[in-house]
Amino acid sequence: MLSAPRVTPTLLATHSEGLIRVELNDDHVAPPEIRYCSHEDRQKFAIIQSIRTLSRLHEKHADKRTGHFHWPSAAEVGQRWGEHAIRATHEIAERCNFAFEFGRLRFPRFTPEDGSMPREFLARLAFDGLHRRYGDRAHLHETQLHEELGISTEVGYEEYFLTTWDILQQCQHCGIAWITRGSAANSLVCYCLGISGVCPIRFELYFRRFLNRERIALNKLPDIDIDFAHDRKDDVVDLIFGRYGDAHTAIVGGFNTYQGRSAVADIAKVLGASEFQIRCLTEHVPHTTAAHVAEAMAERQECSESPWHEDPYKTALEMAAFLDGFPSHAKMPPCVVVLSRVPIATLTPTFRSAKGYPTTHFDMDAVEAVGLVKMDILAQGGLAVIRDALALLSERGITPDLENLQPWEDAQIWEMIASGNARGVHHIESPAMISLARMCNVRDIDCLIAIVSVIRPGAANGAKKSQFARRAQGLEPVEYAHPSLESCLVSTFGVVAYEEHILQICEAFAGLSPGRADVLRRALVKQTTATIEEIGREFIVAAQARGRTDE
Repeated sequence: MLSAPRVTPTLLATHSEGLIRVELNDDHVAPPEIRYCSHEDRQKFAIIQSIRTLSRLHEKHADKRTGHFHWPSAAEVGQRWGEHAIRATHEIAERCNFAFEFGRLRFPRFTPEDGSMPREFLARLAFDGLHRRYGDRAHLHETQLHEELGISTEVGYEEYFLTTWDILQQCQHCGIAWITRGSAANSLVCYCLGISGVCPIRFELYFRRFLNRERIALNKLPDIDIDFAHDRKDDVVDLIFGRYGDAHTAIVGGFNTYQGRSAVADIAKVLGASEFQIRCLTEHVPHTTAAHVAEAMAERQECSESPWHEDPYKTALEMAAFLDGFPSHAKMPPCVVVLSRVPIATLTPTFRSAKGYPTTHFDMDAVEAVGLVKMDILAQGGLAVIRDALALLSERGITPDLENLQPWEDAQIWEMIASGNARGVHHIESPAMISLARMCNVRDIDCLIAIVSVIRPGAANGAKKSQFARRAQGLEPVEYAHPSLESCLVSTFGVVAYEEHILQICEAFAGLSPGRADVLRRALVKQTTATIEEIGREFIVAAQARGRTDE
């Protein structure tokens, strides 16, 4: 019902299960409609109604409610309703309860056309792909493929793999190219299915970062992030909705909540201030919460001579705090799609976005909490450039085989990159990236991949960049914090550059389980201090069990 634009008697009758019906007669007076706590809150309710209806405070509007909607006093209750009604109301209240079902994973449904089980169909596709990718070397990687398929089956992930594969098969049919980013590229299954074009064996990628039992136990399902040409992204979204229908598909949305500036601006507008006046004044409002905006403004010396001491601005500033945490407007992050085997509206309310797609009220974290698996449909300009370049080449009778092209074996390409001439080359074109490529005199694909990670902000700071560049050039000896880390860090000259390194170090040095190491990785990325400290203690215990000294 929350997904409907308006609740009607027909809608109520259709979805009556779980609702409490109260029959009112002469002996049962309807309890009051309550919208706020006390008489003093009446103006706040009027302001909210005016914001919602885009009208001034005292301006009439058909959708505004009039009257008193405060919580009745004990005297008013006794005079108007009596104890019988109060007791009946309590009984109803005690029956009103709902518990979300957390911890259950809700994968999209995939039914193989040949009538086989999803597990069997996935295994057949994966092993066919293994032989297609590796030829006579396929047998060398069968053990890893069996292990990945085993974990996928254990957590019920095979239908998500197959749904993604099916969508990309349709994209291929429509001439839409893609690149898979993120941890999904760590999976040999993804590579064998053609979801990813990156060989996880060649690049020593770590499957357990993508899928592990501990991650599933925390209901943190890995989604598969896919880049498409920026001008075909909407086509892909339309393709998915066309394939699975509005009932089982939605864009992940959510709501932005009021902050200091937006709360002051909306209240001032309702109280009669013009858009121009509001813009001129709110640019001085500090970026803070609505709850603290008034005290933050009081501390700003430059505002002492401004109209903030006069109404309506003074009232707007004083009243802003009550909007703190209220939803202000719907938000649409970069396109994230959720697919569900049960109707989406049974798990999260939805609304229609400006583009007409069903969009969840729940945000990223909340849809994950109720068990929905996300699929990131992302836009990238580089893919459009590659596509258009291929079209121009085709007009000249040239058809490069991108699937088997290995540009990292071309000395001229490395000369171009190492000499700082990679402007216009997607992902390595920024001045900082070009500078680091020259500093490192980068001449191979592994070094290039490493500096892409080293240059990222955060843990990879300026000192790390300089250290990496000196070691890559042989100007500084490569050192490892412990001999056991050489196997993990040899390709990056002893510098911790990748998130995978966290998992590999935990396993190589301390013997920590891959799943717990991945929980640590996520905690470090999100800076969740309590989890970092918890697993830090586990790390020490595990390392000591391996005979590592305190030093």
